[in-house]
Amino acid sequence: MARWISTSVLIMLLCAAPLGAAIPGAADPKVVTEHAFRAALLDFNRRTSVETYKAVGKRDPKWDQPAVAFLEVLARYFANSKAADRYRIEPAPTLQELEAQARALISIGCDDPLVIYGLAVALDNQDKRKEARPLLQQVLDELPTSRYPITRLSGAAHRMLKFYDRRNEQELAAYERCEQMLLEAALASISVADVQGIDRRAVLFVTGGMIDGRPMSTRKRFATKQGR
Repeated sequence: MARWISTSVLIMLLCAAPLGAAIPGAADPKVVTEHAFRAALLDFNRRTSVETYKAVGKRDPKWDQPAVAFLEVLARYFANSKAADRYRIEPAPTLQELEAQARALISIGCDDPLVIYGLAVALDNQDKRKEARPLLQQVLDELPTSRYPITRLSGAAHRMLKFYDRRNEQELAAYERCEQMLLEAALASISVADVQGIDRRAVLFVTGGMIDGRPMSTRKRFATKQGR
């Protein structure tokens, strides 16, 4: 009986729904679809990596062209973060492809912090953490004095936090400094940069997940400072 009732209810629901019915709110120009958001996220990542590298990166004719190509792929990888398969921007790069491109760049002398960060991300996400950690530390040492957007610093700081052994006194001190760096960079990404429109949503998508995963004390500090 239960099976008959559920099937009957399903039939009634299907019959009640008009074929080709419009999705509520789809015609609203202010509504941002997931496809549109992913495209905007790609544009945001391109502007804060590819275009910024062209303006302020560690450039050299030996590696400029492959560096730009690598950062294009990296921007696409970041834009696909947490996306369902049907919303992914193709061609979706693999971690192995990212690693290979970054290693090739470094082998010819490229030491741009975003390229180094891209390699660290590829290694870390393949659980090659022993190789990733010193690269992340190098990025954290260089990005604060670079002219790259502050959102890149928050990403590196967030990724570095899991490497510290807080049972060790020195590691704990380094962890706390890194967490403070993350907090300040995340706040600056939202406020100092004065981002507007869909860019603000992109920044919140990038930084919000980083703060949400932190201890309650850090989230409270972020919420308090953000509200000032």
